[in-house]
Amino acid sequence: MSAREQRDATAEAKSTVRPPSGGGTTVQLLVLGGVYIGLGVLSDTAYAFAGAWIGDRLHGIPVVARRTTLLAGTTYIGLGVATAASGSGSRS
Repeated sequence: MSAREQRDATAEAKSTVRPPSGGGTTVQLLVLGGVYIGLGVLSDTAYAFAGAWIGDRLHGIPVVARRTTLLAGTTYIGLGVATAASGSGSRS
């Protein structure tokens, strides 16, 4: 491509590409931000309903209830041991 052709192509590109007018960028930002938040809320709601549904199904099984209690207790003990082992956060 010659220098003249390159210059003409650059001039043509500059004349056809224009920035959005009338707040187009702001509108896009608001719309896409709204879509992002909406999808996040939808996803979180679906997980909450699925967790509640599974919890309701497992609630009536005694073995699951006992093991859940055991798991929760073990988790709290493990977190306590990890906290004690980590020491205090401030060093003098």
